[in-house]
Amino acid sequence: MIWSATRLRLHWLAVLLPLACTAADGVPMSGKADCRFEVPGGWPGADVRWTGPCKGGRAEGRGVLRQFSDGRVQRLYFGSLVAGHLSLGVIEQDDGYVAGQFAAAKIVAGADRNMLIKAFDEASAAATAVAENYRREGNVASAKYYLERAKQLAEQLD
Repeated sequence: MIWSATRLRLHWLAVLLPLACTAADGVPMSGKADCRFEVPGGWPGADVRWTGPCKGGRAEGRGVLRQFSDGRVQRLYFGSLVAGHLSLGVIEQDDGYVAGQFAAAKIVAGADRNMLIKAFDEASAAATAVAENYRREGNVASAKYYLERAKQLAEQLD
């Protein structure tokens, strides 16, 4: 088979483009091109959206990841992301919370009480930051919702 230079470039683009949507550690990245993030383990193929700051094309700082199914929120991650990677926070799901540090989109096992306290504090701060952003935008209902969530998260280990 004879390959033209254009066809060869398109072939390699088709091979490399999916790799550009995966982090160096092999964790799939999601989100818009200007704000990519890794999806928490156990949320495969989900419609996941980030509400928080972005820097250099990646989610960066405190915010909330929301997993949607049939237009409804199924799970939430409250916490921080660093260069698009989950860092410290809390996943809220139907059967409770998963809290601590994250690596390669999964919770790091063996968190002690101090780490859990830090994770819930970070989750509360993230919910507060999102609430403040909604307040600035004039979205009073969402600001109120996330302030209530911040309070609930802060009270988890009291």
